[in-house]
Amino acid sequence: TNLTFTSTSKTVWVECPTGGVADLEFEARTTNGSVICEDKIHFYAFSSIIIAFGGRTQTPNDPPDANEGVFFAALDLYTNGFDVHMYDENSLATDGSGIPYIETSNAVSRRGVTSVGIFGYSYGGDATHDLARRLDDNRANIGTFNITYSAYVDAIARPFWASQTERPQGSLFHANYYQ
Repeated sequence: TNLTFTSTSKTVWVECPTGGVADLEFEARTTNGSVICEDKIHFYAFSSIIIAFGGRTQTPNDPPDANEGVFFAALDLYTNGFDVHMYDENSLATDGSGIPYIETSNAVSRRGVTSVGIFGYSYGGDATHDLARRLDDNRANIGTFNITYSAYVDAIARPFWASQTERPQGSLFHANYYQ
């Protein structure tokens, strides 16, 4: 399509919800249609997805709240090219159902994602545990993937006030940071 520039720059968003590869070609043309320069960007599909959970009462914001380090870590991963999704721990039920589960299972079954990373703080650590369990239990219906990495920071089991120290089901590598 032709884009008309009314300023020195223009932001273009490109999304392919089904994954795959594609090329985006740019051509700068004169008013009579002659190409004066051109470039091509090659897009690759994500092979991984990262889910980050904040703690109790922590909601993702842009920019993140100064006291919500898990969202700063997620934002840093996102700005370095990873497919990162940030959630409040309440977005996932204790049985592992909810939007984060749907997002992750769709990434595997519809976009060909094969590697999953999950991390969270406080109650978000328990959401990490619950999401990993549900994903692992439903592997046969989702597709082929690994929970390559998981991490807790001061994880608290929901709805109880006990430390969550159990390794997430199906996680190949897990870090438990606890004070």
